[in-house]
Amino acid sequence: MARLGSETGDVQVVNRLDVEDVLSSRDDECRWLDVVARSMPRVRAYIRRMSQDGDELADLWAEARALAWSGRADLLADPCPIHVMIRYAREACRNRMVTRRHETRLDEVTVAMSPNQDSMAVDSMSHEEALERQRWSVRVLGRLSPQQRLAVDYRYRWSWDYDYVAAASGSTEAAARVNAHRGLRRLRAIIANDPPPLLAHEDG
Repeated sequence: MARLGSETGDVQVVNRLDVEDVLSSRDDECRWLDVVARSMPRVRAYIRRMSQDGDELADLWAEARALAWSGRADLLADPCPIHVMIRYAREACRNRMVTRRHETRLDEVTVAMSPNQDSMAVDSMSHEEALERQRWSVRVLGRLSPQQRLAVDYRYRWSWDYDYVAAASGSTEAAARVNAHRGLRRLRAIIANDPPPLLAHEDG
């Protein structure tokens, strides 16, 4: 009987600990939800720097929340949890950038830096003019290295931070800076010597 009582006491202790764990877990979950809700405006503003697409913003927010849940112990222990949420948002954006390591057409970049940018609305081009402009763009961009093309596109067309550019192009942040700077300088020199073809209404 004494042994049974001892076993019964052990079970009661275990059950009490289980209840305490559940209550503690519920308290942590409420605190976590509060932190996430309070940080939402700052996090959304941060990830909008990367994209304006509604679906992509929702995906990035969901990924940031998932990271915050996985790291909830650190999040709740930090005296300034909003900064931790921004770190998770940054990680979510960087993860997304890693998936974009591919060649990107830079038609919009060359258009933006060309001397006739005010009169180069795509809607005003004929089919032949559009093809000629595309061939010119391919020719001009082909004179940049692949890393320079990516760095110029991500940095100057999309205004991404250099850590995003580095993640997207598979390089270091320092290399991304160099590639963006040298690529932009070279692209401007190339366009100066090989300007875009004029549209029909620009002749004369």
